[in-house]
Amino acid sequence: MSRRSFICLAGVSGAGKDTVGGLLIRHHGFERVAIADPMKAILMTLFQLSPDQLWGEGRNTVDPRLGKAPRELYQHFGQTCVELDPEVWIRPFRLRVESLLAAGGKVVCTDLRTDREWKVARALGATLWRVERPGAGAPGGMAGHATEQEAANADRARFDDIILNDGTLETLLARVEHALTTSG
Repeated sequence: MSRRSFICLAGVSGAGKDTVGGLLIRHHGFERVAIADPMKAILMTLFQLSPDQLWGEGRNTVDPRLGKAPRELYQHFGQTCVELDPEVWIRPFRLRVESLLAAGGKVVCTDLRTDREWKVARALGATLWRVERPGAGAPGGMAGHATEQEAANADRARFDDIILNDGTLETLLARVEHALTTSG
């Protein structure tokens, strides 16, 4: 397996990880796998949240029914589950990635955030890219959450490439194409 068959994207909220992932999907046939998707699916059911509130623009907007932004819910819920079982989100991620790669697929993970996740990704053979965008990051108190802090303070040297997201979509695509030919 080529390391370019499995790319994991890290960075703070709003850096453009999903945008970079979307470019890999549209232009290179990757399939998206996100560590947080199982958790977000649970929260969608429990709290009757919309996809936009969990994966879109609404994730930082306070839901008047709950008095919290969906991002606050999944930060707290996800961390509580990890305290009960440190592998709770890693196991389904690992199984999905291994299955897709074994079938000859190409995988992009769009939400690498913690040291544990980076280590698992490397063990699975991933190329790690950090996506950076000036001014990005979760708003308000959500920026102080452990996963946001870990993503913000990660050593740049641990990544195979840094993708700067500070221009047009065409510029970003050119940077992704360059990284594909030079990373890993």
